[in-house]
Amino acid sequence: MELQSFRNANLRGQSFNGQELKQKDFSNADLREVNFSNANLEGSNFRGANLTQAKFHHANLEGSNFRGANLAQAEFHHANLISVQAGLQIHWKIMYLFISFLLVFLAGIASAILANIVGDAITQNPHSPNFEDYLYLFLLSLSLVIFSVVTIFRGIILSILTIVIITIFLIVIAFFKEILILGKQTDMTFLVIIIPLFMGIFLVIIGIESFAFNLMKVVSEKKNRNKIIFVAMFMILAVTIIVLKAPIFSVPSQNEINNNINAVAEKNFIAIYCVAIYQVLLICFIGWKSIAREDNKEWSWAYTSAIAIAAKKGTRFYQANLTEANLTKASLKNTDFKGAIFTRTYWLGVQGLEQAHIDISSYLHKRQIQELVIKGDLCKEKDFRKQDLHEINLQNLDLQEFDFSEADLRHSNLQGVNLCQVKLVRAKLDQANLSKADLRKADLTDADLRYSNLQEVKLSKAKLIRTKLDYTNLSSAYLTGAYIQDWIITKTTQLTGVECEYIYLRNPTDNDDDVNRMPPLKDGNFKGNDFHNFINSILDTLKFYHDQDINANVAIAVLKAMTKKYPEVKLEIETVGNSGDHNKSLTLKIIDGEVNRDEFEREYHFMYEQTLNVYDPGEKMANNTYNGSIVNNGQVQGGINMNNDHTNHSRTLNISGGTINNSGAGAFGLGDISGTVANTINQLPDSSETDQSSIKKLLTQLKEAIETESTLSDEDKADALSQLEKLALAGKNPNEGETQKTAKGAIRMLKGLAAELPTATKLVEGMSKLLPVIASLLGI
Repeated sequence: MELQSFRNANLRGQSFNGQELKQKDFSNADLREVNFSNANLEGSNFRGANLTQAKFHHANLEGSNFRGANLAQAEFHHANLISVQAGLQIHWKIMYLFISFLLVFLAGIASAILANIVGDAITQNPHSPNFEDYLYLFLLSLSLVIFSVVTIFRGIILSILTIVIITIFLIVIAFFKEILILGKQTDMTFLVIIIPLFMGIFLVIIGIESFAFNLMKVVSEKKNRNKIIFVAMFMILAVTIIVLKAPIFSVPSQNEINNNINAVAEKNFIAIYCVAIYQVLLICFIGWKSIAREDNKEWSWAYTSAIAIAAKKGTRFYQANLTEANLTKASLKNTDFKGAIFTRTYWLGVQGLEQAHIDISSYLHKRQIQELVIKGDLCKEKDFRKQDLHEINLQNLDLQEFDFSEADLRHSNLQGVNLCQVKLVRAKLDQANLSKADLRKADLTDADLRYSNLQEVKLSKAKLIRTKLDYTNLSSAYLTGAYIQDWIITKTTQLTGVECEYIYLRNPTDNDDDVNRMPPLKDGNFKGNDFHNFINSILDTLKFYHDQDINANVAIAVLKAMTKKYPEVKLEIETVGNSGDHNKSLTLKIIDGEVNRDEFEREYHFMYEQTLNVYDPGEKMANNTYNGSIVNNGQVQGGINMNNDHTNHSRTLNISGGTINNSGAGAFGLGDISGTVANTINQLPDSSETDQSSIKKLLTQLKEAIETESTLSDEDKADALSQLEKLALAGKNPNEGETQKTAKGAIRMLKGLAAELPTATKLVEGMSKLLPVIASLLGI
């Protein structure tokens, strides 16, 4: 049965939604506003058709021919455009090649005329050469050499500037050196005119030829491209020589006959042909240079102009919507994509995209990114730092060890991509699709993954340091061995079905990672709901980073004011300390209520900076009990007892009811902490008849052991001393229930600290002997 043909038909506004139209002929048809959504158009012919505002949503266009078609404002949402043919029709290719060779022919004629004028100017004087003649030739030769070098290596703009400078230079010489060139018959005015005129006309010829060569390259087939260009170069030389042999140039004038024609004619012939060859070689060299590399900055205008002109008669995707369209292995040479939308369009294996007309604002304008989306792992360049790649589609590509640090990958499709050992430091990945991607050992430090899809993603050994994961879908992700130091997750983060045997709480070190392992190596791996219980304990934390030491009074005052603004929110300070990279951090836990994290953080930093000048900027977070004034009405009161739990690395400071009850010391001011603890211990009585005096001696011994322990960091020493202070405070009133409860927690935390140290240390030995005695004296 013969297939139905719609050739030259007027089908404007009709609907073919969901129809079977395989291999139909729509060539040169009027298909404006036609609806081809969900239709099967595999292998159909749309050559020369007008498809303005047509709809191809979810249509199958595999192998279709769109050469010369107008697809302006057409919509291709999720369309299958695999192996489609686009670009120029054959009659337009022939037309463009004819125009190119015509330009070459005209350039040959212009070169011959120019060579004859310059050659005559050099050799028209019959008398014996003198100083003025040599000066004339020297200035002419020097000008041409400078002009040639600048034109070859610096392009057309600087060449024009060079002509202006040379002209000014010659005028200056003519003004100060009133000599006669060519035997007192012609003055310097001739030289001032002939050189700039020659170089100006010659530059125009070079520009025309560069454009002609690039037009040949753009419209011709790759296998025939070099042959066509070599023919064009030979044509320039042939036309120039043929024109020079024309009677108008080769027959001597009566004046030359009267002045020793043989000698003059011989000189004229050599000079003219030397100038002609110089011109042809320079034209061909620059023309070849302009087509050898598309990213040649000096002559890129010729290449881009040729692409734009060729695309005018090729397939027009002007303002077309290609959102999530699949263009795998499509041929897109001489295609006009001006104003087109490329949201997550798939380009793998596309041919001729480098010769398509694309907006400068599009991510495809850069050749480096074109190679990335077309070649994937075969892309030579792997450094894409700070590149704008938002809404790009790299689905299922192998990008192992690429660098996308600080790149903009928002709304991108990275589904199933191999991103092993990729650097994504400070990358913007919000609302990206990374489902089933392989991110093992990837560096996601400070990356923004909010609202992203990370379902079934592999994050083993990945660095999630300060990574933002609000509203991120991590369902069925594999997190074993990931580094989660200061990562930002909330109750909005989806963690259903996450597989995790263990994680690391801090950035890996050169030594042993197991120190920061959770659960500790001796406890094995997470079992049952252990991981989810652990996550629940760190959910809803806010972390504020400061470039300088935190001013205690300012921070507390700001938080006090903010609790008044958000009365429904109850906060708790977990940690205050150094977060690495020279940043100081303040971590808050949301005990009750909901808060917009970004807005809350912006308000905190704004109020902190505004309030900072009221206080002493050098004052760090206090390590002992203090009273401070609030900027706005009220008082900040309470004792700071920073409790350090070596299991969850948290410290607490409760903020509620207009009063801040602050407990803790933090990881700085070790000397101050030591002095504070010593003062608290010294307040216990010295009488040997009381349990309090025994506690005083034991605490003093334990304090010395902590301070002299070389395996402890200053932060751990500060934490341990703060627990010691609690025991000293409990020693004052050992029978009070609240103090006993605090003392129990302090002893438990000190034992936890000892468990992380080598068993042979003096501190471990001291704690094992002293802590049971202290506990007994306190009645716990």
